[in-house]
Amino acid sequence: MIYAEPFLQNYRSKEIDYMNYYWYKNTFTDEEIEKIIGIGKSLELYNGLIGGHDTVENHDVRRSMIGFIECNPETEWIFERIGEHVVTANNELWNFDLMGFGDDVQFTEYWGENGGHYNWHTDIGETVCARKLSVIVQLSDEDEYEGGNVQMNIGHNTFTFPKEKGSMIIFPTFCLHRVTPVTDGVRRSLVSWVTGPNFR
Repeated sequence: MIYAEPFLQNYRSKEIDYMNYYWYKNTFTDEEIEKIIGIGKSLELYNGLIGGHDTVENHDVRRSMIGFIECNPETEWIFERIGEHVVTANNELWNFDLMGFGDDVQFTEYWGENGGHYNWHTDIGETVCARKLSVIVQLSDEDEYEGGNVQMNIGHNTFTFPKEKGSMIIFPTFCLHRVTPVTDGVRRSLVSWVTGPNFR
């Protein structure tokens, strides 16, 4: 089921739908989330980097541990679930020309012990094809950590997304967004990007 926040409705009325987002509830069950977390914990996680072609480590901008889940017979259900929601959201709202996943799905951990965060940024990137839609799946219960809010800057207003476990956010990659510092516990999420021909 698609959940559109009232703030989104206001922007639709101003005819700038390209700045909108979709928020889905209960996209993965608790049992499925435990499987995903198990897969994530089996990965060799490393510090998240910033930048395009010249990636660097900068903890002032980003402090998180990441690894990538490859698509194989044991994990393809994750990609299929995300893809189903992306197609629905894109058809309803943006009608971007999409080609598919640009990367494997990123498993991310933000730790309270070191103030894990990701400052304001966009995901767009440009190589042979551009990232067009970003997807964030919430894997942690909101009572498992403090801070770690996913926020988007829309029309000079900052909107904070719900933290509901199993929820999914889909938005254009050119939208400014951030994860505020986690002050206690661990926030886990999946992040993926859907690509297409470069924006014109």
